[in-house]
Amino acid sequence: MEYLKKEHVSGYKVDLARVKVEKENFDFFDYTLSFSDLESKLLSDKYHVPSQKIIESTPGFSRDLFSPEALTVARKKIDFVQDGKLILFVGRNDYLKGIDIAIDAFQKIYNEFESITLGIVGGDYGSDSQKLMEKKHSKFLYSKDIKWFGSVPHDELRNYYNASNLVIIPSRSETFGLVCLEALACETPVLISDTGRMRDFVHIGKTGMISEETNSESFSINIREFLKNEKPFIFREHYYEKISKFEWTLIFKKLTSQLIK
Repeated sequence: MEYLKKEHVSGYKVDLARVKVEKENFDFFDYTLSFSDLESKLLSDKYHVPSQKIIESTPGFSRDLFSPEALTVARKKIDFVQDGKLILFVGRNDYLKGIDIAIDAFQKIYNEFESITLGIVGGDYGSDSQKLMEKKHSKFLYSKDIKWFGSVPHDELRNYYNASNLVIIPSRSETFGLVCLEALACETPVLISDTGRMRDFVHIGKTGMISEETNSESFSINIREFLKNEKPFIFREHYYEKISKFEWTLIFKKLTSQLIK
């Protein structure tokens, strides 16, 4: 939603034409799913959706699709055979997703480590904006260790999560934070910004870290700490309690009970 972006990004200029289309969509449907309290409030206050038409729910993940696998096995599946550290970004080439933060943070710490790679899944690979971004960084040494994987089918994403040492999510705005949920289901540590529902999924210091600020400096500090100390992120059985309620089977069951009253 346009107004959700405004809440998270200071100075964001709301596209009123898009707001008009969004409102028409909300008016058309019998119900609108909301993924957070903030979303519910904006739907009511900004789009004038009646409260009885707002149903609070969330996206989810399938345990059959997202589960742990040995790093070496996963790397063979994605044709990534290096022995070094792989830091992964998953998302489109969008200011709100923070792909620029991911690349700039990688640049800041690149010379401090022998073998590190920034992997980018998505990033609108092949688009004009992606080509411009790649060209912008191509004159620098670190660009040779930025691996553009391109778009990946959803049922193959687990291979990339499992092949990575750390998944970074520097989003300036998130409705929910599905990448975070999927990475944790694969028992891959995450470094997140404080937006969306991601804080709800992460055991800070145990299954991941949260960046104090959403900028490349703060993210680079956290990535550096992770790589230097090789923090012993250990996924004990209790970690799953935080994310298990977001399995699709439970989400559908709860949603059905809300619709059929």
